[in-house]
This record gives sequence, C-alpha cells and structure tokens, in this order.
Amino acid sequence: TMGGVTITTRVNLTGYSDATSPFYGMLIHTRRFNTNPIVLSSPQTAGTLSGTVYSKWGPLTLSGSGIYNLQGVVRSAVWKGSGNLTLTTGNATFLRNPRVYLLE
Repeated sequence: TMGGVTITTRVNLTGYSDATSPFYGMLIHTRRFNTNPIVLSSPQTAGTLSGTVYSKWGPLTLSGSGIYNLQGVVRSAVWKGSGNLTLTTGNATFLRNPRVYLLE
C-alpha cells in the first residue's frame, strides 16, 4: 500500500540538497498513483519547512500559522487555520529545472 504524509509538529526540513540532481529541492515525493493526503499542520518559521512537494493525485493540506517556503505539484491544496499563513516559493527551483518532465 501507499501511505500519506503527516507532519504535526515544528520541524526543520529542507529539500534534497544535491545541486547536480534533477530532484534538487524535492522535499516530499509520493508515487504518482498515490491518492493519500499530505498534511502539514504546525506553526512554522521562515526556512524551517522548504522545498517542493510532489503528489500528483494526492491533496495537500496546510494548517496552523507561519511561513511555508514550498511549491507543490498536487491534486488540490487547502489552507486552513486561525492564524496568518504565508506561502512562498523560497529558494525552490525544482519546477524550473529543464531536465525534469512531468508526463501523463
């Protein structure tokens, strides 16, 4: 079976750091047929959670408050929570990489 991803506490995660890889900046990657959700729910500070989330058929839920330096390739995205939530691409470069092709 394929599982989802849930992060419910403050973490310090950044994407894959090998600048020579076509997956440079990838933070979370799920198989393309995985429909399970990715849930990121926690107060974050700038730079503590950054990179690219890839879940072609899975939904992404961001909740809590804080700054998420993320870009995503996801089926759908939901933002919820009572505090201020800021979404920026930060230094994410995955979608600008000419060597990676997302094909059906």
